[in-house]
Amino acid sequence: MATDVQEPEQQVFEQCSSGIPTDPAEILARAERILGGDIRPEDYLPVTDEIESVVQQSIRTLVKYQPEIIVNDEGTELLRRDTTLGYYCGGKSVLARSGDGGVIVLAMGGENVQFVYRHVSPDKWAGFGIKYPTAWGSEN
Repeated sequence: MATDVQEPEQQVFEQCSSGIPTDPAEILARAERILGGDIRPEDYLPVTDEIESVVQQSIRTLVKYQPEIIVNDEGTELLRRDTTLGYYCGGKSVLARSGDGGVIVLAMGGENVQFVYRHVSPDKWAGFGIKYPTAWGSEN
Protein backbone atom coordinates (compact mmCIF):
# COMPACT_ATOMS: atom_id res chain seq x y z
CA MET A 1 0.00 0.00 0.00
CA ALA A 2 1.02 3.59 -0.54
CA THR A 3 2.92 5.25 2.27
CA ASP A 4 2.26 8.79 1.06
CA VAL A 5 -1.14 9.41 2.63
CA GLN A 6 -3.19 12.27 1.24
CA GLU A 7 -6.45 13.23 2.93
CA PRO A 8 -8.78 16.18 2.44
CA GLU A 9 -7.92 19.16 4.63
CA GLN A 10 -11.50 19.41 5.88
CA GLN A 11 -11.50 15.77 6.99
CA VAL A 12 -11.91 15.38 10.74
CA PHE A 13 -10.20 12.44 12.37
CA GLU A 14 -12.15 11.64 15.51
CA GLN A 15 -10.46 10.57 18.71
CA CYS A 16 -11.37 7.56 20.79
CA SER A 17 -10.52 7.52 24.48
CA SER A 18 -8.68 4.20 24.14
CA GLY A 19 -5.61 5.55 22.36
CA ILE A 20 -6.65 4.50 18.86
CA PRO A 21 -4.62 6.76 16.57
CA THR A 22 -6.27 9.70 14.86
CA ASP A 23 -3.40 10.79 12.63
CA PRO A 24 -4.00 9.41 9.10
CA ALA A 25 -0.49 7.97 8.69
CA GLU A 26 -0.68 6.31 12.13
CA ILE A 27 -4.16 4.93 11.44
CA LEU A 28 -2.99 3.40 8.19
CA ALA A 29 0.27 1.98 9.57
CA ARG A 30 -1.52 0.39 12.54
CA ALA A 31 -4.30 -1.03 10.35
CA GLU A 32 -1.81 -2.57 7.92
CA ARG A 33 0.22 -4.05 10.80
CA ILE A 34 -2.83 -5.60 12.46
CA LEU A 35 -4.36 -6.81 9.20
CA GLY A 36 -0.98 -8.32 8.32
CA GLY A 37 -1.21 -10.50 11.45
CA ASP A 38 1.00 -8.52 13.84
CA ILE A 39 -1.52 -8.16 16.67
CA ARG A 40 -0.18 -6.94 20.00
CA PRO A 41 -1.80 -7.00 23.46
CA GLU A 42 -2.12 -3.20 23.43
CA ASP A 43 -4.23 -3.40 20.25
CA TYR A 44 -7.16 -4.74 22.27
CA LEU A 45 -9.47 -2.34 24.05
CA PRO A 46 -8.88 -2.73 27.80
CA VAL A 47 -11.74 -3.95 29.99
CA THR A 48 -11.92 -1.52 32.92
CA ASP A 49 -13.41 -2.22 36.34
CA GLU A 50 -16.32 0.01 35.36
CA ILE A 51 -17.00 -2.07 32.24
CA GLU A 52 -16.84 -5.32 34.22
CA SER A 53 -19.19 -3.89 36.84
CA VAL A 54 -21.76 -3.02 34.16
CA VAL A 55 -21.44 -6.50 32.63
CA GLN A 56 -21.97 -8.23 35.98
CA GLN A 57 -24.91 -5.94 36.87
CA SER A 58 -26.50 -6.65 33.48
CA ILE A 59 -26.20 -10.39 34.08
CA ARG A 60 -27.72 -10.09 37.57
CA THR A 61 -30.62 -8.09 36.15
CA LEU A 62 -31.15 -10.58 33.33
CA VAL A 63 -31.21 -13.53 35.73
CA LYS A 64 -33.52 -11.70 38.12
CA TYR A 65 -36.16 -10.85 35.51
CA GLN A 66 -35.69 -13.82 33.18
CA PRO A 67 -34.68 -16.75 35.42
CA GLU A 68 -35.19 -19.22 32.58
CA ILE A 69 -32.19 -17.70 30.80
CA ILE A 70 -28.99 -19.68 31.22
CA VAL A 71 -25.96 -17.41 31.37
CA ASN A 72 -22.81 -19.06 30.08
CA ASP A 73 -19.22 -17.93 29.53
CA GLU A 74 -19.77 -17.32 25.81
CA GLY A 75 -22.76 -15.04 26.40
CA THR A 76 -20.93 -13.19 29.16
CA GLU A 77 -17.94 -12.63 26.88
CA LEU A 78 -20.16 -11.33 24.05
CA LEU A 79 -21.77 -8.88 26.49
CA ARG A 80 -18.32 -7.83 27.76
CA ARG A 81 -17.09 -7.13 24.21
CA ASP A 82 -20.19 -5.14 23.27
CA THR A 83 -20.00 -3.16 26.51
CA THR A 84 -16.29 -2.48 26.00
CA LEU A 85 -16.88 -1.22 22.47
CA GLY A 86 -19.67 1.07 23.70
CA TYR A 87 -17.52 2.38 26.56
CA TYR A 88 -14.72 3.54 24.28
CA CYS A 89 -16.43 4.28 20.97
CA GLY A 90 -20.17 4.33 21.62
CA GLY A 91 -22.26 6.41 19.29
CA LYS A 92 -19.62 6.31 16.53
CA SER A 93 -19.17 3.95 13.63
CA VAL A 94 -16.10 1.76 14.05
CA LEU A 95 -14.14 -0.69 11.98
CA ALA A 96 -13.67 -3.47 14.52
CA ARG A 97 -13.35 -7.18 15.20
CA SER A 98 -14.10 -9.22 18.31
CA GLY A 99 -12.17 -12.36 19.09
CA ASP A 100 -10.67 -14.47 21.83
CA GLY A 101 -8.43 -11.63 22.99
CA GLY A 102 -11.22 -9.04 23.09
CA VAL A 103 -12.05 -6.15 20.77
CA ILE A 104 -9.72 -4.50 18.26
CA VAL A 105 -10.75 -1.22 16.64
CA LEU A 106 -8.89 -0.17 13.50
CA ALA A 107 -10.74 3.11 13.04
CA MET A 108 -13.42 5.09 14.86
CA GLY A 109 -15.75 7.62 13.26
CA GLY A 110 -17.13 7.64 9.74
CA GLU A 111 -14.29 9.62 8.20
CA ASN A 112 -11.63 7.37 9.72
CA VAL A 113 -13.45 4.18 8.68
CA GLN A 114 -13.78 5.47 5.12
CA PHE A 115 -10.13 6.47 5.14
CA VAL A 116 -9.01 2.93 6.02
CA TYR A 117 -11.35 1.40 3.44
CA ARG A 118 -9.89 3.65 0.74
CA HIS A 119 -6.28 2.79 1.58
CA VAL A 120 -6.25 -0.90 2.54
CA SER A 121 -6.99 -3.76 0.15
CA PRO A 122 -10.35 -5.47 0.87
CA ASP A 123 -8.75 -8.92 0.77
CA LYS A 124 -7.10 -8.13 4.13
CA TRP A 125 -10.28 -7.49 6.18
CA ALA A 126 -10.32 -10.94 7.90
CA GLY A 127 -13.29 -10.61 10.24
CA PHE A 128 -13.29 -6.83 10.58
CA GLY A 129 -16.53 -5.04 9.89
CA ILE A 130 -18.33 -1.78 10.54
CA LYS A 131 -20.16 -1.70 13.85
CA TYR A 132 -22.29 0.95 15.53
CA PRO A 133 -21.91 0.50 19.30
CA THR A 134 -24.49 2.01 21.61
CA ALA A 135 -23.30 5.19 23.29
CA TRP A 136 -21.98 4.56 26.80
CA GLY A 137 -24.57 5.27 29.46
CA SER A 138 -27.58 5.18 27.13
CA GLU A 139 -28.47 1.62 28.20
CA ASN A 140 -26.78 1.50 31.63
